[in-house]
Amino acid sequence: MSEPRGQKSLTPSSPLSPSKGLKVKALRLIGIFLLIALLYLALRDAPLIEIWAVIQRVQLWQIILILSMDFLIYMCTSARWWFIVNADNKHVKYFPLIPVRISVFGVSYFTLGPQVGGEPLQVLYLQHAHGLTYTRAASTVVMDKLIEFLANFVLLAFGLTAIVHAGILSNTGSPPLASMLGLAVLVAGP
Repeated sequence: MSEPRGQKSLTPSSPLSPSKGLKVKALRLIGIFLLIALLYLALRDAPLIEIWAVIQRVQLWQIILILSMDFLIYMCTSARWWFIVNADNKHVKYFPLIPVRISVFGVSYFTLGPQVGGEPLQVLYLQHAHGLTYTRAASTVVMDKLIEFLANFVLLAFGLTAIVHAGILSNTGSPPLASMLGLAVLVAGP
């Protein structure tokens, strides 16, 4: 028996069955509620009047410079992740990854750690948009984070080396070479 023209079947095997549609709507509603709650928690103690006064003093060229630097950072971090993903799956395009990375940064602002928090979004994106398995998607995110942490440790090591050579930590009178032992231990971690 055929269905009338223009009507969809609402059988349980249909991708838009009523129960699945209700679940999607419920998840969206919960997501919107969580977003509003997180925004409230983030902004409840912020001095909004003082922030607005500072923003009004910013000139147009400064805004353009800041936004350009932000865009460059997003492009570079997205490129790093894309190189890792592209090594395994050549069908993943670069430019769709940029909004995902921006979303990851946005979620990370609300989490407890400043470096992590939004990575599950990356995994979910690769799973749903490109059909990668959980293991492959998660491994690309972990590899990306390891490279980021390694870069942070290298910069930390350079900074500590500069501090030691400047004599800031030499209260004991020990030579800089002896002070480098702590630095060597720190850099050996990664």
